[in-house]
Amino acid sequence: PPIVADGGSGGSGAGKVIIFAHHKSVHHKLYEHLEKQLGSCGEQWVHVKGETGAAERSAHLAAFRDNPRCRVALLAVQACGAGLNLNQADTVVFAELCWTPSTLEQAEARVHRMGQQRSTLVYYLTAGGLDSPDAIMFNALDAAAAAVARGGDGAEAEGARRGARA
Repeated sequence: PPIVADGGSGGSGAGKVIIFAHHKSVHHKLYEHLEKQLGSCGEQWVHVKGETGAAERSAHLAAFRDNPRCRVALLAVQACGAGLNLNQADTVVFAELCWTPSTLEQAEARVHRMGQQRSTLVYYLTAGGLDSPDAIMFNALDAAAAAVARGGDGAEAEGARRGARA
């Protein structure tokens, strides 16, 4: 896919991409695709999932942060969706959705951290048409996030997904 080949940054080739996934089967398919496109995990891309050990996880995340040649990180949304600063990336791709808007927002916030100097792009991949389960779930997540935003200050609010619709 162009987003991986371009490394984010709208084709400039200078950016880093984070791909978040949840299910093992999705990780497996994405891993196979990245391995075929970019070669073995480690130099140009890294993979961190729930069962990745602490030392390996730290090494992979350090490689993503510090190695300019390592431009893609395939990460488990539950294992890497909170508590990390990954502001070296400028593109985030959610390969699948979670039922909890805060999980997605926390994962997205890994890139929107102190020190982020670039604009960032966030993609939510959905399968099927407007009546597909993914599209229905995306719109439900957007509505839930908007309801939370309205409850905070009582004002009408655009959805947390910035008014996006599947």
